[in-house]
Amino acid sequence: MKARTLLLLIILFSISGCEKIKLGETFKCHPGITYHVTSDLSFKITDVHDSRCPEDMICIWAGECHLDFTIKLADNIIDTLLYMNPVVENPYIFGNYNFSVLDVRPINGASSLKDITIKMLITDY
Repeated sequence: MKARTLLLLIILFSISGCEKIKLGETFKCHPGITYHVTSDLSFKITDVHDSRCPEDMICIWAGECHLDFTIKLADNIIDTLLYMNPVVENPYIFGNYNFSVLDVRPINGASSLKDITIKMLITDY
């Protein structure tokens, strides 16, 4: 009985930090959380690099925003960068999936990663 209870607790703790999203629907996510798309596909944003011009400023250069991104597809794991700028591999293709970064908020103004919200779309390739 104790073994079953312990196993149940381990399972609950292991899935409690993960969030499920739906393929083909836009969604909002945050750095540091593992998101599951299918039984074989999951991803995690490990860092955000944002040099975009703040909304209330006038800048010579618009800047850019990219995400440090870990994708797991079956037994394959890749660490890569996802860019919000459409010119530089947005969407990013891995396996049979397109990963698109649609928006990152706030623009160059978050004091910590937990304050950043990312809008994305993952579709079949």
